[in-house]
Amino acid sequence: MSELWFYHLTRSRLEQVLPMLIERALAQGWRVALRAPDAQSVARMDDLLWAAHPPERFLPHGVEGGADAELQPILIGTGDLRANRPDYLVAIGGATITPEDCAGLTRAVLVFDGRDEASVTHARTHWRSFAEAGLRLQYWSQASGAWKMEREHPQPSTKD
Repeated sequence: MSELWFYHLTRSRLEQVLPMLIERALAQGWRVALRAPDAQSVARMDDLLWAAHPPERFLPHGVEGGADAELQPILIGTGDLRANRPDYLVAIGGATITPEDCAGLTRAVLVFDGRDEASVTHARTHWRSFAEAGLRLQYWSQASGAWKMEREHPQPSTKD
């Protein structure tokens, strides 16, 4: 069953957190789809993944509609990013994820900026929608400095 994790940015910027999330997914052997809300954000993320790392930590990727999209370990775009058969979908900047998007994924991630009320509202709407759809959800916050899972749905059962 797919799961959706929410990453609430309060201390770090997306440009700092996104490469870490993608590196962890690749370390699991997962293929990644990165969904952005618009073409400008796609270009910005493309630039980030090219420039954010030293050569030995390069994050190989392509852009939706580009050559050999199906071969890319990381595919960036705005739409249906199934061309590279992802295991892991990351949505940023208000991009939407649907329960249908999660079919066949190991995990989806919604990264949202806690300093932007529209982004927080967007994440809350997704939480409610996915809870109703029965997906496993986790809410991660960095309010205390380090990333910590603050909430989970459904709540894990406690055995006495």
